[in-house]
Amino acid sequence: MRELRFRVWDNEKKELVYFANDDWDIYGHSGEVMQFIGLQDKNGEDIYEGDRIRLVMPMTGAIYEGVVRYNQETCAFMIDNGQIYLKDILAVPNIEIIEVYNG
Repeated sequence: MRELRFRVWDNEKKELVYFANDDWDIYGHSGEVMQFIGLQDKNGEDIYEGDRIRLVMPMTGAIYEGVVRYNQETCAFMIDNGQIYLKDILAVPNIEIIEVYNG
């Protein structure tokens, strides 16, 4: 079974709270719920919706930067600049989290 992981920004405590498959107690936390996208950056850090990332395409050297969002129409995670769908970059090793969502 695929592991589902989420985090929520707790508006009252001003901190991120993390949840996994067996721990769905998000009640009592007010804020935006963000899903783990199934990828890690080059430093082994999990990437979630709301993170600002930078990736370098290995063949072209092209650099893309933006906030990770879920696109309802395509059912895929993408960078909010509209240029890159993250389902297409599973083999790109040069993804870096620039900024973790902080409310």
